[in-house]
Amino acid sequence: MKFQPTIIVAILFSLLMAGCAIAFPPPPSHFTLAHGDFYAKVKTIAIAPLAAPADLENPAPVAAKFETLIAATLRDGGYTVVPSKEYAALFAQEKGKQGGYFDSYTGKLDDAKYDAVLKATRQALSAKFKVDALLYPSIQVVDAPWHDQWADWDGVTETIQSATGLVAKGVVKFATNPQAYVFGNGPHEEGTIKALSLAVTIEDVSGNRMYAHQGGIQVLSKLTGHTFIPLSSEELFNDEARNAKAVSITLEAVSRAGCETDFQMPPCNGPRLVVGQEAAKRLVFVVQGNKVSDSKDWERFRSEWNNAIAASAASRGIAVEVRDTSATSTPETAVLAVVTINDFRYISKERYYWTGVTTGSPYIDADVEFYELPGDTLLIKRQYKASCSPGIDICTPIPPMTEKQIRIISDAIVAELVRH
Repeated sequence: MKFQPTIIVAILFSLLMAGCAIAFPPPPSHFTLAHGDFYAKVKTIAIAPLAAPADLENPAPVAAKFETLIAATLRDGGYTVVPSKEYAALFAQEKGKQGGYFDSYTGKLDDAKYDAVLKATRQALSAKFKVDALLYPSIQVVDAPWHDQWADWDGVTETIQSATGLVAKGVVKFATNPQAYVFGNGPHEEGTIKALSLAVTIEDVSGNRMYAHQGGIQVLSKLTGHTFIPLSSEELFNDEARNAKAVSITLEAVSRAGCETDFQMPPCNGPRLVVGQEAAKRLVFVVQGNKVSDSKDWERFRSEWNNAIAASAASRGIAVEVRDTSATSTPETAVLAVVTINDFRYISKERYYWTGVTTGSPYIDADVEFYELPGDTLLIKRQYKASCSPGIDICTPIPPMTEKQIRIISDAIVAELVRH
């Protein structure tokens, strides 16, 4: 059966208008709970001592190196960090109280005793430092798949060829098969190679997993000729950029917890809102615009904000009062959030259904100032930018419209009060 060109165009156009009814799987999440819930619940994280492979020579400097990077990443994400020395000290203390965790007759690990020590350590950290979560880092040996000269695993890529082997291979390939060397169309080689990765697990004080992820560090051997030569101990962990990259991959989602990945809303972190418990239970909300308030979509846009903030606040048990202006004073204790819209393009799902990608992409550029009431004391400032590009692929799912963008930013505003 043959279709006329006009029919094909009509089919493509109808798919475009409908956003293409193909269900795409969501991106994998390493959280066991919603990002916003993690962000709201976790303020203080204790780092456990790094677990390293048994055959790693002199693991102490490696542990110190990665803990420094991990702690810096967490602090940049707005978390309070309890160092591993505190965890180790309390663990040793509880171990002494329990009389150890090895069976006195067999010398084997007694799981029940070990679990009791671990539980008591978590409780002690919670009582002493108000810890909400514990981060368990480890260096793991993994099998990294490689193709031709490149290994690709846990978010990183590295050549498996040594410097000597890379040059020698190139010379031999050029001499024996110059066409394959120039055009890359010769036979391909592949396999697996042992490599190192940084793995992180975050648990709550009851031992329930909240997050797990890992990032690649480096391969453990290099190919010279046809032989894999193991790296020396001096060659391990000596690339600071790769070490930092591993930590970044492993903790990127945690350091941006509460942020929507398909929106650009910097900064997601930064200094936290510091306010009393009573003030954090009540939100006064104002949306204002400068020149953009003259837009024909302004009133509908503003109405969407008022509905979204009410829903976001209700979901967190926070009372909210929507006002037209921040000039009205109040004697009550509360947090005032003043949203100033710098620019926006309002696009509803209905409008997108009718006009598709030709209508452009929705976006919001907003500044938010948080004040403590009464007194109008400025607490923090935030900038939120929500944007997306639907692209030209007819099977691209319908991009987030203005309503969802507003809801995401509203959730982020309310999260500031929850995690004050």
